[in-house]
Amino acid sequence: MGRSPKVITAALFVSVHLALLDVGLLVPSLTSIVQEWNVSYSWVIQVITLYVLMLVVSVPFVTALSRRVGRQFTLTASLAVFGIGAIISGISPNFFTLLVGRLLQGVGGGGMLALAAHLIEKREGVRRLGPVRIPLAAGAILAFMVGGLIATTFHWRYIFILQICPALLTLVFIACKPGKGPAGRRPLDAVGLLLFTAVVVSLMAGIASLRPESFGASVFNRDVFPFLVAAAGLLVPFLMVERLHDAPILPFDFFRRQRNVLGALVSLFSGMSWGRCCIFRLTQKMRFASKGELVVTCLPF
Repeated sequence: MGRSPKVITAALFVSVHLALLDVGLLVPSLTSIVQEWNVSYSWVIQVITLYVLMLVVSVPFVTALSRRVGRQFTLTASLAVFGIGAIISGISPNFFTLLVGRLLQGVGGGGMLALAAHLIEKREGVRRLGPVRIPLAAGAILAFMVGGLIATTFHWRYIFILQICPALLTLVFIACKPGKGPAGRRPLDAVGLLLFTAVVVSLMAGIASLRPESFGASVFNRDVFPFLVAAAGLLVPFLMVERLHDAPILPFDFFRRQRNVLGALVSLFSGMSWGRCCIFRLTQKMRFASKGELVVTCLPF
């Protein structure tokens, strides 16, 4: 994109925070959603699961799209989709409409993270990411407190209204700045994208059906085991396709550097630890916690 580093850093700052802090803002409000629509706890957690699923699945799709239509259009469209999803979620008359809004937010969030990942790949992108790291780390903790404050003081719908304002302002700001078109078309790894989507969907469908109280037995349950086997079986052709493609969505050269592998492992285990602190404790205590107590339950200490 043909704009100054300050503009790119500002857009990256807002986009990454909107995408990554969404879960922290919404988790303390899940009890309020349960009470308003009388949905089961296994269903209300899909508000988070569906967002994360679409976030992960949409990143490679949007990355491939940005190579064809340009990163400016991709970021603009992603912010628009995220904002539309926030509006639908905020005014949703029923739980199903809320899930539709969360699906759109996940697609938009994946597009915003795809641009961030592209900038990080560049050497200069690491320098631009510097101003984002500290606020993101602080926001990851404060998001639970802010989300809980909004849920207890106002209403859980105001969380989505809070997301609309920065998304809209960033969208207008980027749209008013001229940018370059796509740098050049590269072959689309369509088969790899479809296999990757199938692997992720199968894996998350199996994991979502696991029962913590009988973990060992539930692994071989018919609602879990077939999905895990399908994910493992599709992983082999996916890796084979990625090795043969000229522009794979999973570049194997990235993992040849030790620091990249170390960084990926640290991110993986830190994400798993954060999820353990938030989601698992939430599912165990949600039945007995009030809206205010749920905020303390979600904090990672």
